[in-house]
Amino acid sequence: MTATDQFDFEHELSENLRTRFYINGQWAQPKSAQELELVSPMSEEVIFRLPSASNEDVDAAVKTARRAFDGVPWAATSRTFS
Repeated sequence: MTATDQFDFEHELSENLRTRFYINGQWAQPKSAQELELVSPMSEEVIFRLPSASNEDVDAAVKTARRAFDGVPWAATSRTFS
């Protein structure tokens, strides 16, 4: 990966993290238009806004995680190490 490719990847990731959720291997638009605000404790100004997940967004993410967990061999492995 070249430096330009790395920059493009990081820029795309940064932009997607601000506006979308990563669910089931792809970037998904939030079902809700609501946002969460990150407020600076020092200045009390909003410094960042993130999409707020709806129940539908959370359900999709949890269902995907459950399918991934149940569908691979490591899900059945013991919690102890030899």
